[in-house]
Amino acid sequence: MKNLQNAGELLGYVGGPELHDAIVVRVDDLGEEVRVILKGESEGTFLVSFSGVKSTSSHRPEGMTLYGMAEVKDEPGLRHFVFVNWDEDDDAKLEVSAAGYSMERS
Repeated sequence: MKNLQNAGELLGYVGGPELHDAIVVRVDDLGEEVRVILKGESEGTFLVSFSGVKSTSSHRPEGMTLYGMAEVKDEPGLRHFVFVNWDEDDDAKLEVSAAGYSMERS
């Protein structure tokens, strides 16, 4: 996937298969917390919450269809998450470096 090329060492995909083909509906950046609402293909709506956020990088993430959510290596004490865009020709992106995350069906 193109948007993982410069992201760092891939640790794996997180969040489970329900994120495959999900669409980013909304991103709420609240400073030390980021909330991402996703609409699953057949699994309903999900809320992914990041806590202890150090940084975010985004460009038009709303409407982006996901291949999945990857975790790449970050500095000690942080986890770096990349929302992998299915469309390699689309420049939409969302990345979050945070202490942790949780996911729940909403």
